[in-house]
Amino acid sequence: MGCLSLCELTAPDFIATAAAVGCKHVSLFVSSAATSLVCEVIKAEDCDSVRGMLDDHGITCTSAEYILLEPASNVAEFRRVLEMGARLGAPRASVCVMDPQRNRALDNFSALCELGRDLGLQLGLEFMAISEVGPIKDAVAFLAAAAQPNAGLVVDALHLARTGGVWSDLRQVPDGLICYMQICDGPLWVPADLVLAEIVHNRGIPGEGGLALAELFSMAPAGVQIDAEVPLEALRARGVPPLERARRIMAGSRKVLEMAQAIRSQAHAVLS
Repeated sequence: MGCLSLCELTAPDFIATAAAVGCKHVSLFVSSAATSLVCEVIKAEDCDSVRGMLDDHGITCTSAEYILLEPASNVAEFRRVLEMGARLGAPRASVCVMDPQRNRALDNFSALCELGRDLGLQLGLEFMAISEVGPIKDAVAFLAAAAQPNAGLVVDALHLARTGGVWSDLRQVPDGLICYMQICDGPLWVPADLVLAEIVHNRGIPGEGGLALAELFSMAPAGVQIDAEVPLEALRARGVPPLERARRIMAGSRKVLEMAQAIRSQAHAVLS
């Protein structure tokens, strides 16, 4: 489960809630970029205790969230964030490029990958409508230009839709490039001025929106980790507690993924 789903919880409470609904993986905020989302950011001195909580619950950290590459970014300053991700056992950290100057963004992303490589971390590029990299074809081209062996692509269902992508775009991504995916739902279309609020505060429970998620995830690479990233501020405002929101998110996600598996199995049967 993505930490943005239950943004008001501390890391210990988030991990316990995720475990209570059967999650095996979580993403965790380790960067101050998350403070703009009013989310708790894990402190460096708390990494060992948080890692212990993960181990106690049999949960792993999918991704350390998240690094914003902006025009004024000093890549060396992100070493601390990457080190924290490594201490939490995360295999990767996610990156969002907010720098409109492509060459500088590529240089900084490549330097970030080099830092991550020293720590055994992959850097996952997340494209979205509010970033400077997107749609998915642009993200693939960006990664090809960076040519970093420990770089991958993060595919979020909502971001794919809001950047004008279609599900079949997944088939054009080079094998092995998608490092993990995020599941969430929403209407087929929202006005451009509401996209940011949707991304940060109110997404749809998988299976309850207008996106054909089963079809999308039937094309997911085998074995890819899938995070449910579904902030539900409207339900929170109506008094729905975190545990109940988590239950609804996971129930919807599991149902969608079961449908995706059925589509995949049917396709294999036809092919055979």
